[in-house]
Amino acid sequence: LPWQLLIFHWYPTEAKAEAAFNINHLLTVVEDHGGTVFYHFNLMNEIFGSLVPIIIVPAFFIFYRNSSNKKAALILILTLLFVYIFFTWAKTKMPSFTTVVMLPMFISSAFLIDFLVRKFNQLNLSILLKRGILMLFLMILVSCRLNFTELYKHGTYLSEEAHCYNQLMYNRKVFKSLK
Repeated sequence: LPWQLLIFHWYPTEAKAEAAFNINHLLTVVEDHGGTVFYHFNLMNEIFGSLVPIIIVPAFFIFYRNSSNKKAALILILTLLFVYIFFTWAKTKMPSFTTVVMLPMFISSAFLIDFLVRKFNQLNLSILLKRGILMLFLMILVSCRLNFTELYKHGTYLSEEAHCYNQLMYNRKVFKSLK
């Protein structure tokens, strides 16, 4: 907010133009970044991992139930709901709009993992078997989070078919044209 006030004071014309452009994101689809009302929900797998749609409700339930500060827990849960409702309503859709809810997601996931580990430790199993099951669970968790096909497709610039490669080549062409 201080930055916004400063730019409106120092650069009022530019600040008004940027504010109008930003508001335009809410009312119309900007630069072909449209989508359905399920756009952000469909991206949860890609942004947060494939287990999130399955564990999000239990994670927030455990988070709220086990939190020593119910008010703070409720605020974080409502933040997530507000962000998803707000950007579902906005006409322009982009993956990064909902990444601000990573903190509540991670905190609630940590509460769920802690709850599961405590329940697991109450089982009458040998320590070696418990550690083996825990390692298997962690390997499954990591492999579900990492979508290797998507990582290869978007995360490499070695192939001309890769999204990243095309972006880099376009940027290179633009910078060369600036001479």
